[in-house]
Amino acid sequence: MKEPVKFDKILEPALQRGLYFSILDKALLKVRDQQDA
Repeated sequence: MKEPVKFDKILEPALQRGLYFSILDKALLKVRDQQDA
């Protein structure tokens, strides 16, 4: 039962990083839209 724990430790930061980058992406798109207008 130790494998799922290891997997969670790897997966959790990856998910948080993915969430952070998706928020960053949306912010960058907003900035780009404002510059175009």
